[in-house]
Amino acid sequence: MRKSFWRVGWSIVVVLGLASPAAFPAADPPALMQYQGVLRNASNAPLTGTYDMVFRFFDAEAGGNEVLLDRHLAANAKAVAVAGGLFAVGLGSGVVADGSGPGVYASLAEVFRDHASVWLEVQVAAETLAPRTRVLATGYALNAATAQSSETLDGLPASHFLDTSSSWQWKSGALVLQNAATGHAAIDAIQASGSADTAGYFANTAYTGRAWLAEGDHGLRASGDEYGGYFEAPYWGSSAWLARDNTGAWVQAGSRPGSCAGRFYGAYDGSGHNATLGCNGGVGVDGYGNPGGHFLSNWGYNGEALLGYFNDGVDGFGTWTGGYFVDTDSSAWVNVAYSTYKLAGSGAVSFVQNHPYDQDKVVVYAAPEGDEVAVYTRGTARLHGGEARVKLGETFALVANPDIGLSAYLTPLGEPVPLAIAEKSTSELVVRGPAGSNAEFDYIVWGLRIGFEAQSIVQPKQREARVPSMADHEATYKAHPSLRAHNALERFKGMRAGRPWNETADLARARKLLDAVGVYEPGRDGSVRSLLSLPSHDEATPDGSAPAAPPPGQGSTAPMATLPAATPRAEPAPAEPGREAIAARPWIVRLPASDRIEGGDVLVFDPVAGGAVKRCDRAADATLVGVAVAPDLEGTVELAVATIFEVRADAGFGAIRPGDLLTTSETPGAAQRATAAEPGTILGKALEGLEAGVGTIRVLVMVR
Repeated sequence: MRKSFWRVGWSIVVVLGLASPAAFPAADPPALMQYQGVLRNASNAPLTGTYDMVFRFFDAEAGGNEVLLDRHLAANAKAVAVAGGLFAVGLGSGVVADGSGPGVYASLAEVFRDHASVWLEVQVAAETLAPRTRVLATGYALNAATAQSSETLDGLPASHFLDTSSSWQWKSGALVLQNAATGHAAIDAIQASGSADTAGYFANTAYTGRAWLAEGDHGLRASGDEYGGYFEAPYWGSSAWLARDNTGAWVQAGSRPGSCAGRFYGAYDGSGHNATLGCNGGVGVDGYGNPGGHFLSNWGYNGEALLGYFNDGVDGFGTWTGGYFVDTDSSAWVNVAYSTYKLAGSGAVSFVQNHPYDQDKVVVYAAPEGDEVAVYTRGTARLHGGEARVKLGETFALVANPDIGLSAYLTPLGEPVPLAIAEKSTSELVVRGPAGSNAEFDYIVWGLRIGFEAQSIVQPKQREARVPSMADHEATYKAHPSLRAHNALERFKGMRAGRPWNETADLARARKLLDAVGVYEPGRDGSVRSLLSLPSHDEATPDGSAPAAPPPGQGSTAPMATLPAATPRAEPAPAEPGREAIAARPWIVRLPASDRIEGGDVLVFDPVAGGAVKRCDRAADATLVGVAVAPDLEGTVELAVATIFEVRADAGFGAIRPGDLLTTSETPGAAQRATAAEPGTILGKALEGLEAGVGTIRVLVMVR
């Protein structure tokens, strides 16, 4: 057995002041521990000189984990001086380092904070002495025990200090916390945890204002007698109330330039979407993104509007009508993109032009209106030897019915010669006059717009369509009496008055017809909203869904965007036996294609083809665009982005039920049931089910 060269007798003492706690109630313990010992050689003779020593702290008497080590070496000018065998070392005054065990420790205070039992091992030069010695409590530790037993600390009761027990504890007075730590701990000034119900609860003494933190699945839930929450920035003058009366959020902007009632930002996809609400620059809502704004009906209807979408100011579409507008003063209303109509409403279609000679005036002309959808072409031609073959505008033949409804009118110029139409078509007129005549003439040809010949004229009433109120025009005449002379009625009166017998117009029949049609008068007829039977939130069903559309002809209960259907037209043959055919042509865009595409394929942007589209080939793809209307043609493809359409779907990722949201799948060009509504990945809503395999189902396409 190897003989140990060193022998040491030693003790560990914590240095403390000798005064009692009463004399120095605020004394702080020193940061060092005093270690004293006697160093002898193997022959038991006391040694003198300087020696390298390393002091290691462990959490067990043998084995265990090395927690901290303190090096006193000549290399770091910390070697221990020994005289006649005696030496004394302040443990913690050498080069202190974290031990090899778990946790990170940089001081003795941290070691004794976390470990109830600590053992010291001493190494002199290259030899480790044994056994380890346990560090015992003395001095300050005994003083702390005395203070705890007396239930006072610094003259204050123990209830003024936090403990680490699981017992309830009350704190008298304010509590201020400050976290100066670095790393993750610097984020949290307070961490709280509790039962499954809530991690924190706050209430005023009257219990009229309450807040729960981390309650169930809620981060914060608050309630009060006046409102759920109130936030204020006094310097800026901005404030917000949440759950105030019947309002979810009520916001007051500050008075400084640039103040807004709300400002929202989101750039998850790098597009920089943002919106400002109620800014003091006069803007109610200012949205920016692609699109700038997006609105949907949440009553189960299909109304949708995109604001600032690509190069369009407003894109509106829905099952009944693309858009609906009403003037609540006059009752004039218009449906936009309804059935076969671009515009259908109760007012006149007009254009406005600056008055060429009076900068304070404009000229307003109304478009002619009739019982058919008409197109025309016009021009000037000349007879050559008594005959003219007039080529009509080349586009007229593209839009006019060639078989019925063509009407041509001729007016000779310069001389009163008889003219006759020998032949007429949508591309040419053959005109004959006196033999040898070279007379010049004007012509105009009217036709029926192709495809609109059977559009219904008399339709079931779905809402009131009275003649709009002329109150604003009367107000104009009152302010500017001279302008009355320009209207049709006054000009007609003037023509009658110019006759020798000064005939006056009898308008009795006109008044009778006008009374039968009806003219809107606000004082008599009430609000326009009640007149037009617009739905209100009160009309919703108990589950929050919208009321069903009424039967045709029941105008008193018609939803806001309902007009009668156009004249029935032949439907295409069903794609499958028993399947309802899709008659309406979808809202369509055309984009370049980088892939072979078939109708019904689900399409996404191709990231390597500069804005082109391809068939989808992965699940929940956020570059989703829409559904192919037909196969690609000459490198481009038409996409349906908002309609009801036949879509390829794969039920291999889960059976599809009517009403399920659909997204892209790994099957090229096919949709699957969406398990989560991730933004930008939803194709639309299934209108039919698919139990297994790949098939075609009807889908309400509404990409979002």
